[in-house]
Amino acid sequence: MTGKETIKNFHNCDVLDVSVICATIERPDLVTRFVNSIRKNYQNIPIIIGEQSKNPTKLAPFYKKNNVQCLRLPFDCGVAYARNECVKAVKTKFILLCDDDFIFTDETDINIPLEAMNKFPEIGIVTGAVIDHHEVDGHVYFQKRYYEKFMYLDKERKTLCSVPISYIKPQLYETPNHTFYQCDIGLNFAVMRKDIFKDGNKWDNSFKCNGEHEDFYLSLKYNSNWKVAYAPEFYCDHEHLSNSIYMKLRDRQDGWLEFGDKWGIEQHLEFGYGLRDMSSYLSDKRHRERLTSQENLPIYIEGYMRIFPNGECVASEAEYIIPSEKGVSVSKKLDELVSPIGVPYKVLKKGYYKYKSARSTITWKIFRPLMRLEGTIRKLLRKLRSDD
Repeated sequence: MTGKETIKNFHNCDVLDVSVICATIERPDLVTRFVNSIRKNYQNIPIIIGEQSKNPTKLAPFYKKNNVQCLRLPFDCGVAYARNECVKAVKTKFILLCDDDFIFTDETDINIPLEAMNKFPEIGIVTGAVIDHHEVDGHVYFQKRYYEKFMYLDKERKTLCSVPISYIKPQLYETPNHTFYQCDIGLNFAVMRKDIFKDGNKWDNSFKCNGEHEDFYLSLKYNSNWKVAYAPEFYCDHEHLSNSIYMKLRDRQDGWLEFGDKWGIEQHLEFGYGLRDMSSYLSDKRHRERLTSQENLPIYIEGYMRIFPNGECVASEAEYIIPSEKGVSVSKKLDELVSPIGVPYKVLKKGYYKYKSARSTITWKIFRPLMRLEGTIRKLLRKLRSDD
C-alpha cells in the first residue's frame, strides 16, 4: 500500500483514540475555516473548542452542524485556562492540540505521531510542523516553520537557553515508516497523551497569552519523566489572519514577565536567533539582541543561513520557500535536507525559488577567510603556549 493510499484510508476511518482541542477568541472566521478543514479530512474525530469570545453563541449553529463540542468560557479567560478546560472534556486516549488558524490538508496524517506513541510509551508528546502562508506583493509564499529545540535552565545565572535540534544531534525514535527526533519543545501542533495531564501536568492558568507555551514544556521537562519528539512529516497549513480586537489581546506582553518571574529567568538566549532580555518588557522596549560571539556560537546571522566558525552553513527556514501566483494552489512536496551535523529535515523544495547560494554571497566570501585565519591564529597561540 502506498503512502497516499494509507493516508486516504486513515482519513476515512474513525479516529477513535484522538480528540482535537483548540482555544479561540474573537476569530470566528478562522475557527470556522479550521473546523471545516478537519471535517473535510476527518469526518468523525471529536473536536472540542474552548470559546472565549464575547458572543460565544454566534457560532452555535455551525458547531452543532459539524458535531463540535463548544465550551463557552468566560471572556478572555486566557489560552491556558481554555486549553485546560478542553483537556478535562476529552474522553479519548490522545489529544491533538491546535490553534484556530491551522488548516488541515489531505496530507495531515494523524497516524504518523500515533506510530511513535504506540511504540514508545515514554513519549508523551509528538509535535509536528506547520506550513506558513505569506502574501508579499501579490505572491503567496509557503514556508515551513522550525521550532524544535532543547531547553536548558541555568538557575545560577538566571538564564534559559534554547538550542535548535539541528545544532545538537538528537536521539532518534524509529518506527517502520518514520523517524522521530527527541526535543524539549515544539509547535502547538502536537499529539499528546491524556495520561500526561493525569500526572498533574497542565498549562498554568495565570498565563492569558505569551509565556504559557515555554512554561508548559519547561515544566514537563523538569517536573516529569515524559519525553517529547518531533515528527517532520506530520504537518498542517497555517495562515495567520487577524483583526484589531484579537491583536489587542494577543499583543499583551505580561506573560513574558510572569514567565521570567516564575522560573527566575532574566535572560532567554535562543541560539541562532538572539537574546531576549526580560527586563525589556518593563520599559516596553522589546528586543532580541543579535549574537556576536564566541567560537561555539554562530558568529554571523542573516535571514537565509547560519554560518559557523568551521565554515559550514545550515540553511535557515526562510531560504526554502515556494512562490506562487496569488490564488494558485501549489503542490507541496517535502524533500529532505540534511544539516551539517547530519540531522535530516523536511523542507519545501518542489518548484521553489532559492536565494543565492551561501558560497557565492559577500557574507561567505568575507567571513570564511576570517574564520580560517582565526583558527590558524588560535592553533599558533596554543603551540606557543605549549612550547613555553
